[in-house]
Amino acid sequence: MNANSVNVRSTTGAGDAFNAGLLLALRQDKTFKEAVAFANAVASKIVASDKSVLLAHEASDLVSAF
Repeated sequence: MNANSVNVRSTTGAGDAFNAGLLLALRQDKTFKEAVAFANAVASKIVASDKSVLLAHEASDLVSAF
């Protein structure tokens, strides 16, 4: 699976965000491929952020999209 192309501002928290996204998706009974796609989306949002955090509405939007 390819990574999402984003403008990287900071890699701080990228691995943690990926792992959290992967675990959340797997807990929601997504396939492994779907879970990795979701984890990539979460990590992409983090690395594109100056503060390495997702605001509540951003996280909610990501979860709703999957």
